[in-house]
Amino acid sequence: MNKMKVVVGEKFRGCVHHVPWLYRLCLRIVRDYGKIYFKRIDKKEGYSEKLRALKNLKAGESCFIIGNGPSLKAEDLEALHRNRIDSFASNQIFKVFASTTWRPTYYSVVDWKGIDEEDANKMEVPYMFFGDYYWRKHHITNKHALVFYGNRLINSKLSTFKFSDDITKQIFMKGSVTYANFQIAMYMGYKKIYLLGMDNTYAYVMRSDGKTVKNGNVQNSHFYKDDRPASIYSEKEAMDNCFMAAKKYADTHGVQIMNATRGGALEIFPRVDFDDFFK
Repeated sequence: MNKMKVVVGEKFRGCVHHVPWLYRLCLRIVRDYGKIYFKRIDKKEGYSEKLRALKNLKAGESCFIIGNGPSLKAEDLEALHRNRIDSFASNQIFKVFASTTWRPTYYSVVDWKGIDEEDANKMEVPYMFFGDYYWRKHHITNKHALVFYGNRLINSKLSTFKFSDDITKQIFMKGSVTYANFQIAMYMGYKKIYLLGMDNTYAYVMRSDGKTVKNGNVQNSHFYKDDRPASIYSEKEAMDNCFMAAKKYADTHGVQIMNATRGGALEIFPRVDFDDFFK
């Protein structure tokens, strides 16, 4: 991915955030065009049918959803590998690959700069999920790639959050790629979902007025060093609400979500000790 393109894109997005009505308009344009775009490529490639084949494929099983927080450890991922535990991961998780033989079962990206094309094309994992917006911006040739329509939620309020029962039609997106992973995992039938590396702490946080501010003494947002820390920020309200919306859906559909993260600040889900999982 061209670095200048990324920098320009970040600056544009940062400016748009300062004008709420313009930000909402941009989201609507991306969302509505994305639906048209997905229908066009789906007609040609049959992504809906490929996604439909995943329905309840893992009914009753357990999985981990991996976050890229500072607490994530290669040795913990190795434990998942040794015990053949299914896992979801996203964005720049590949930065840990040099330190582990573990690879995620499922990999997902919704942010247009979540991963470079080169890294995405050479990644060897069983399933890769790309939102339509990312797909439209990049040239992905990976044979494991699947595309879904990402229905972008416009408002960050919890009352507006929706959860997809059918990922062949749409996956709702807001706050974090983890929200998409929750929807995929539950569509596949997983009944116990454990979180790891989901610190929910970011060095920079975007306020509701669109201004990005430093978040106390938090130095780094990920297990790797961010190239441009100020450009890696959390829309805190939306992120917290995506977790709460996922918990609400899980609680009413017989799914348990538990947080096995070592530390961090995510207290929406009940805590479990990662080491006890293997006992």
